[in-house]
Amino acid sequence: MDAARALVSTLKAERAHPEAGFEEARPRALPLRSNPHMRMLEANLAWVAAGVSEPFAAVARDIVALAARRLIDPETGAIGEYYDGDWRFASGPDGGVREPGHQFVWAYLLDWASPLLGVDRRVESHLYDFGSRFGIDPQRGRPCSPSMRPAPSRTPAPACGPRPNGCAPL
Repeated sequence: MDAARALVSTLKAERAHPEAGFEEARPRALPLRSNPHMRMLEANLAWVAAGVSEPFAAVARDIVALAARRLIDPETGAIGEYYDGDWRFASGPDGGVREPGHQFVWAYLLDWASPLLGVDRRVESHLYDFGSRFGIDPQRGRPCSPSMRPAPSRTPAPACGPRPNGCAPL
């Protein structure tokens, strides 16, 4: 536990991004990436779930806030992979990269963060929309059953809908 706390301290001191999150290298290497933040969120939430709150809860809250403010594309509701130095989607083809599996991991982690950190996903509408598009039932606040899939739709509506459990059977 002491080593993990020391690592967080070192990351904050040496790799903190001026706005939010972390940078992977000094000197700076672009693009900034969401995937390391997804893994960092996962690790910090695991410490909080194990009953070790600080400094891990603060790091996790910062990453959740970064996702809400910068990582989620307001046009598509998906989290991108590559960003410029100011957490805007990278220019060119890299800015449009969306990893489908990462959408589900982010949805799971952001939903997990809600009770652990006292974060209400509904307060951050991007988080609420993101979770409902990628497998979180907004009525119940938890992932759709593994035997369920999002209801088909012709419009880009949230994946979970008004069905009793929020999802359509496979």
